[in-house]
Amino acid sequence: MRLLQNATVIKVGDDATPTIYKLEYNEKIINRNFRLRKCSVGEAILYNGRYPSEKIIMMVGTI
Repeated sequence: MRLLQNATVIKVGDDATPTIYKLEYNEKIINRNFRLRKCSVGEAILYNGRYPSEKIIMMVGTI
């Protein structure tokens, strides 16, 4: 699965600024003590009878 297939463009960047996307996600685990969340983007698809490994994205300063 590609992340940009499920993303919505918020702001298109020019040469000096990046494009900003919004990802639709589902929260799976919330740990309020450590302010951690595990979210999934899209759905996992079986590939040769197995699920692919998870890809981790670290978001800093998000709510």
